[in-house]
Amino acid sequence: GECSCKQGFTGSKCDKCLGGFFGKDCLPCNCGIGNTQNGNCSSTGECFCSINYKQPKCEECSEGYFGSNCIK
Repeated sequence: GECSCKQGFTGSKCDKCLGGFFGKDCLPCNCGIGNTQNGNCSSTGECFCSINYKQPKCEECSEGYFGSNCIK
């Protein structure tokens, strides 16, 4: 049978994190919604931001980008 995993976990033994979760406890990445590459983060929780947004949570514009959508 298949396990019913806790939130953030996946895999046949619930030993892996779902996309958007990280670390041994599969905590939420909490990256800026729509500003990341697939909403994922590193194993330390660092967000993979789209080019026009900056670290750590992809909620502010990168240098040279402006406005609510961080455009050039």
